Amino acid sequence: MEDSDKNSPLDATTGNAAGLKKGQRATVILDLSDLTDRLGGDRDLIEMFLEDLKVVMMEELFRQLAELRAHVDRGEADTVQRAAHSLKGSAANLSATALYDAVCELEDWTKLRKLEQIRNPLAKVEQELERLRNFVASAGFAERPL
Repeated sequence: MEDSDKNSPLDATTGNAAGLKKGQRATVILDLSDLTDRLGGDRDLIEMFLEDLKVVMMEELFRQLAELRAHVDRGEADTVQRAAHSLKGSAANLSATALYDAVCELEDWTKLRKLEQIRNPLAKVEQELERLRNFVASAGFAERPL
């Protein structure tokens, strides 16, 4: 990637979210530039990580979402906040920018302890997780420049 491209999305799904405003970050499903930095630029490790993301990591994200949803349904505010924080950390570790931003908004609502008002932010998290799953299921990472 050339220096002039470092602060702009590469396309609608992958890119470098650094320097983007919050509304622009939502277009970046997976920040491959950040992921590359996190994994030390090791192309083999990156490819292995992306393959693992397709199955193992997506299962874990959906497990975390189901747990979060169950706590919301039971009205367990403290547990909802912890579950949201855990999901946020997972999204950050995966460089899943749009999901991370959606979970941040959800976590902000949980801090207010108003569970009745988190249905919309929770729906946004579900939408972004589904976008991530569809992206990794259809992405040919081997054909994409890292």
